Amino acid sequence: MTHGVLWALFHAFKWWDLIPLFPVTLALSYVTSRFRNTTPGIVIHAATNGLILVPLVLMVIGRL
Repeated sequence: MTHGVLWALFHAFKWWDLIPLFPVTLALSYVTSRFRNTTPGIVIHAATNGLILVPLVLMVIGRL
């Protein structure tokens, strides 16, 4: 649980995103601790960042 809180606070520069981020970081912290596997956190982080990255890349290359 401490890891989840600290991870959310690490993103404090995005103050507008802290409230929705807390449950996600706490859940990921629990899953990582329970299964002793960081893969779910890596996949979720890549998926959420990828959702933003795809349209940005498409705009840069002029396809959107």
